[in-house]
Amino acid sequence: MYELNAAGETTNDLLENLIEALKEAPDSNFQRWLSNQVDLWSMRKLDWKQDGSDLMEEAEIYYKEAMNNHRWVRKTYRPDVQYAFKSTYLMMNGLR
Repeated sequence: MYELNAAGETTNDLLENLIEALKEAPDSNFQRWLSNQVDLWSMRKLDWKQDGSDLMEEAEIYYKEAMNNHRWVRKTYRPDVQYAFKSTYLMMNGLR
């Protein structure tokens, strides 16, 4: 079984952690797609591997297709994420 140790907690559910991580993607269309996929999975109409590799592959295909068709747009406003990116950029460039 897969085991992940993070922040002092242990979990065997990599798939749940992957879903939570994918929810952080900034594109609202992707979020809608992910929500639909998770709903289907919850209703047992979709089945993913426990390690989440097939979900990662599906998400990657979605992302690449959206990028190729210029549909991956940062539509979800997340000031906390914007601040984190700006702060990291400033620190990496010695501006902070």
